Amino acid sequence: MSAVKDEKVTTGMGDDATTQTVALSLNSALDTLVKVGQAYAEIHWKGNGKEFTSICVFNAQGIIYDNMLSNIILIEDNSKGADLSDQPEAKETMAAASASATRTYTVVDLTIKGLWPLTHRGWIKVTHAIHYKDGKIFANSCTANGSMTLGSADAKAQNFKRTNGYSQITWAYGWATPTASFKIGFNKGSGKFEASVSGIGSKGSGAGVDTRYL
Repeated sequence: MSAVKDEKVTTGMGDDATTQTVALSLNSALDTLVKVGQAYAEIHWKGNGKEFTSICVFNAQGIIYDNMLSNIILIEDNSKGADLSDQPEAKETMAAASASATRTYTVVDLTIKGLWPLTHRGWIKVTHAIHYKDGKIFANSCTANGSMTLGSADAKAQNFKRTNGYSQITWAYGWATPTASFKIGFNKGSGKFEASVSGIGSKGSGAGVDTRYL
């Protein structure tokens, strides 16, 4: 069981975006993106009676980044709470009453894809493991990682509560394209991780407590 809160994905400008904010964000992103042998230019678009401009980074082989097309992100959620210990060897170990065993669950499993070009841009994964013996949980553990090209992604998790019969971890993640940002913080009052997003461009975050029973 996984209790999820504050999970959100946004694309484009937020309510706090202004022309000046957009310009500063793009300039900052371009300073990082443009490398030796590359350049950037403005592309003027027309459609449905409207005109707008995007900025692209290119080299001799073609366009590398465009602040409009490259900021459109597709999220593939593979989080199914799968029991990764569902293997023959694990079942044999778990069947032995006097032996210790481990069950590992996938809490978050996201694939980050770019719409243009349609490529794999990154991933985020959080797992939760319970270690038990003689019908009692004696330890728990977790992992949290994330990575993203042309942007950033990260995840954090730690133990929240454990008894002989169940285990809990607190987790949070965030991802953002170059002109947006995210923040993962720890609330000492609640003892839980929290995540938030800001800026323009595509971004997403999620946080919660995952509970697993023996």
